[in-house]
Amino acid sequence: MIAIYSILHFIVDAICAYAMFGRFGGDSIYAYLLYNLCAFVLQLPIGAVIDLVVMRMSGNAAKKRVFFAVTALGVVLTLIGMYAGPYALGVGNALFHSGGGVGCINEDRDRKLNGRGLGVFVAPGALGLFVGKLANNYSLGQQYVQLAWIAVSLLMVLIAFLCLVAEEKRLSSDATDNSSAEDCDNKKKATGFGILLTVICCFIVVIIRSYVGMAMSFDWKTGLAMTLLAVLMVAFGKAAGGFAAARIGKLATICISLGLAGVAFLFSDNAVAGLLALFFFNMTMPITLHMMTEMLTDTPGIAFGSLSFGLFIGFLPVYFEWAVPVTGMWIGVAGSLLSLALLVLPIVLVRRNNGKR
Repeated sequence: MIAIYSILHFIVDAICAYAMFGRFGGDSIYAYLLYNLCAFVLQLPIGAVIDLVVMRMSGNAAKKRVFFAVTALGVVLTLIGMYAGPYALGVGNALFHSGGGVGCINEDRDRKLNGRGLGVFVAPGALGLFVGKLANNYSLGQQYVQLAWIAVSLLMVLIAFLCLVAEEKRLSSDATDNSSAEDCDNKKKATGFGILLTVICCFIVVIIRSYVGMAMSFDWKTGLAMTLLAVLMVAFGKAAGGFAAARIGKLATICISLGLAGVAFLFSDNAVAGLLALFFFNMTMPITLHMMTEMLTDTPGIAFGSLSFGLFIGFLPVYFEWAVPVTGMWIGVAGSLLSLALLVLPIVLVRRNNGKR
């Protein structure tokens, strides 16, 4: 299901970008702000509701049906939002990300992917936003683009439903349910302080990542080819971060990726260095999500929604053009080093406490 959710992620984000930068681009100056409010902030209460519902369920198959139902509802409402308005579009986006995100967290945990599935899920979003914006440049084909997205979206929902049915049959035939027997294994017996520190640090890092991603600009990022390369570096960085962390560990991946990102941002006036900076800086996105779900094992919806709320907070200074102490390439350098410190701190403290047990 992670593959299906990931493809739907691309489609949903493409639809939202297509509508917000096209059909609704001339709406009130607050339309984009309120769309983001609906799309990102609502993921926290929706995630909390999902957590409350699945806590009452004992079977993994039943939980997967809930995740899929919320995801499918989000896709349908996003399609309706292309015509209904930016608020419906934002709510659909929030429903999709909440259902799909928690579904991928659940599957990543069950299959012991150690965050690889999370990287795969989050990566296509950047590509979807790029394609959605690009589609607005070809006004003659916009009607056909809308119809194509509607058809493909509904087809993917149907495929996801069939995959869900097949998965339920497999679970029934195996007569096993690995719903939560090992959910606490990854928590590493962190203390209450360790959990709180991890949650706060990850939340701040997501705010920083959101702000840096929108505030940074590059002189070389002109034309379709260079813009596409930049988007690909962001997407591949997110996917690579999950695989690298599963392979060499979170601490090593964080230190290497953010350390290299900080250096690359120093020379980001050069296109190659700038592309590398985008790649390395985005590698920690699935890592922060995985760290949150390790600490908040029983509430993955709240974990996912909290980080989405952090994305919205990082968007606000850019939207309102608030002044910050650093500018230019130093935004990327400072963001990388501060994120490095914030992510290393809780990992080191939790490991130290575990060593004392």
